[in-house]
Amino acid sequence: MSGGAVDLTLCNQDGRELPLGTQVNATPQESRGACRTEAGSIGAEARAHRALMAWALTAAGFVNHPTEWCSQPSLCVQA
Repeated sequence: MSGGAVDLTLCNQDGRELPLGTQVNATPQESRGACRTEAGSIGAEARAHRALMAWALTAAGFVNHPTEWCSQPSLCVQA
């Protein structure tokens, strides 16, 4: 088993970043816990974007660290 960190985000076809609920690299303290994958304090749009990213990464064989949303402070994955 190995691990690594990858910073990712989602963008639309014009290259605009899509909302994921917090700023990239926000700590749990700065985000009031919203950096956690299953945070209940984020909006529906950000939740949908996180779900899309999780689906894509899971399909590729990665595992999301539960205290991170694929970029908080980085995506901790194991393949």
